[in-house]
Amino acid sequence: MTLAQKHSSYAPPHRPMNLPADYSPSREWLKLGDDGWWDFENPENSRWSWRGLASSIAKQPRYNGNTGTIWSVAQHSVLCHDQAPDEIKFFALVHDLPEGAFGDKVQPQKAYDKRLIAEHFARAGSLMPADAHARILRQLMFDLLEELERPEHDVLLKIFVRAKKSLPSIEQGRIMKVIDHRALLTEMHQLNFAPDWPLNIDPALMPFDVAILPHHRWQDSYEEYLDRLSLYVDLGAQR
Repeated sequence: MTLAQKHSSYAPPHRPMNLPADYSPSREWLKLGDDGWWDFENPENSRWSWRGLASSIAKQPRYNGNTGTIWSVAQHSVLCHDQAPDEIKFFALVHDLPEGAFGDKVQPQKAYDKRLIAEHFARAGSLMPADAHARILRQLMFDLLEELERPEHDVLLKIFVRAKKSLPSIEQGRIMKVIDHRALLTEMHQLNFAPDWPLNIDPALMPFDVAILPHHRWQDSYEEYLDRLSLYVDLGAQR
């Protein structure tokens, strides 16, 4: 039997969609793995669960998989959580949870996207004779760049609201950035990974003095993440 014959009668297993009545493929919807969805046009119309987003980041490799071994976004989040001070442990655990809906875009790709947008706007501005028009175009560019970051911020806001946690302060955000950078350095040292893009990390920062243990099954990463998350939220709550 040929491979084509073997799979000729194959049909994907049925999964209930449970999408809203006004769902349309022409709109900006993302079907989530737990039969939830994310509505990019109207985030308030989204339906998501803790387990669904956790499952997604447990399957997503950091750095697009360019490491010496398997290392997921969920494992990175657990590392940050375990090394963070108590007052921001929840923040450290969920800081990348929005990537369950948006994916983990590496820094060079983010920088390239922004540079491409800036170049297009600069080219368009050079064709405008009036200086006032160029200034308006420049403001539109900054507005667009800000909008590109907003969807993930919206998800993070919803995460804190559902968990009934206070939003992080500016100082806590600064501490979280240091934790994130130290986690990156730890991953570089222990995962045979050396990014070839500018890191913009304080040279005084050091990796965490802890051994990180990669998982070889995404389920292990998922369960480890849920173990930490259950300290803060009711995992049975869907909405």
